[in-house]
Amino acid sequence: PLNKYTDQQDFAQIKKDMWPRLLSAVTVNGNVYAVPIWTWSPGIYYNKDMFDAAGVEYPSKNWTWDEFIDKARKLTKKKNGRIVQYGLDSIDMGMGNFMLSYLVSNGGTFLSPDGTKCLLSEPKNIAILEKYFEMELKDGIAPKSSARSNMTQDVFTANGAAMRIGGRDGIDVLTKRGMKFNWGAAPMPRGTKIVPFQTAMNLAISASTKYPDGAWAFVKFASGEPGQKVITQDRSDITVLKPLTYSKGFEEYKGRKDVNCMYRDMLIDSIPYPTLLNQWKSRIKDEFGLVEAGFKSVEKACQEISREFKPAITK
Repeated sequence: PLNKYTDQQDFAQIKKDMWPRLLSAVTVNGNVYAVPIWTWSPGIYYNKDMFDAAGVEYPSKNWTWDEFIDKARKLTKKKNGRIVQYGLDSIDMGMGNFMLSYLVSNGGTFLSPDGTKCLLSEPKNIAILEKYFEMELKDGIAPKSSARSNMTQDVFTANGAAMRIGGRDGIDVLTKRGMKFNWGAAPMPRGTKIVPFQTAMNLAISASTKYPDGAWAFVKFASGEPGQKVITQDRSDITVLKPLTYSKGFEEYKGRKDVNCMYRDMLIDSIPYPTLLNQWKSRIKDEFGLVEAGFKSVEKACQEISREFKPAITK
């Protein structure tokens, strides 16, 4: 644990300036095990030209999942029985930020409060995810994984989809020369409540290091204002220090103040993405991949995932 360092007075201002809940994601039973150095939260990029052509209104900052699905359906186009334009570039199959936001904002629960049990097998969660899978399997608003594996270009930037899931780093791609469409960005849709999830890059100190004080000096520098300016200035990574996101440099990045401020404001309500073993993330994706391929029901997949769940942090 890093408490002997994070409880020091000279770290107090850094903790005060950090986005709410960031440190809680790396704290277990009161012990701090790492310190975040940049953060990320996904939103929805959209092709304004496609919206205009279809007569569909742009997303609002308070749009709902029902509105998202309705727009995606209207923006999915077929020609000679074949989809030539998707409403969305892809559907998350691995319990990433998009799927988890849909589940939790609609009243579902993924893990128990202590993170030791997976609750997907509960009837309420199964029902929510059955509706989630209908977006792709019934409505066809996004290409299946098998179709995406044969695509040589990014679906959204190649004008093959009207919307795309992505973080602030999408600005870097969409402001490159050669992009020939107008675009905007909107926050993650909401259900009965708004629950955007955020992830972070964290620095920890090895328990076996011979120089813990020296390692901490670097961690403190990287998470403090001087280090944050080095790490995130002129880059799309979002600083962990909230006050820095109100600077001109942040707001005017790539000339898209509207998008930069949207991604900043999302972090006010964001909660940390749960800590999961990478091996377990792959297991979830495998199970839901079988649902996508038609070999397993959502209910069976959720039961299997819950039964085999292994927590990332144990006592």
